[in-house]
Parts: sequence; structure tokens; C-alpha cells
Amino acid sequence: MNRGKPGSSSSSSPPATALPTTQDWLERIAALDATQPPPTPPRPRNTRKAARRKAVTIVARLVLLVLLAIALAVAAQLMWVK
Repeated sequence: MNRGKPGSSSSSSPPATALPTTQDWLERIAALDATQPPPTPPRPRNTRKAARRKAVTIVARLVLLVLLAIALAVAAQLMWVK
């Protein structure tokens, strides 16, 4: 290793003061794309879990609608009391 000799490195990259060109960037991107693993296939969906989630969502909406109806009924009753 030549740690004490800065000028003796034999790397093929341009000096640090030179800006990378478009071609350099394209080569870097192509090299990165070539090293990436293939994308994993999507996992199959669990239909039972999806159906249960949908049922829970529907029940939650119905509960909220019932609570809203009760609140409106109470508000209407309070208006008529006066």
C-alpha cells in the first residue's frame, strides 16, 4: 500500500477536481442497475383476512352512523324541550 505517496495511486477514475460527465453518470447508473437483485414477486393476498377487514370496516361505519343518529335524536329532543 502506498499510503504516504498521494501521487502514486493507479486508479482509472478522473481526478477529484474534474466534474463527472454525463457519460460517467450513465455508466454508474448502468453498473448499479446491473448489480440490483430482481424484484420479488408480490405475495398472494390472504382472502380471509381481507374479508374480515372489510366486515370490520362495515360494522365500524354502521356503529358510527348509529351514534350519529342517536346524537341527532338527542339534539332534536333537547330543542323541543325548551
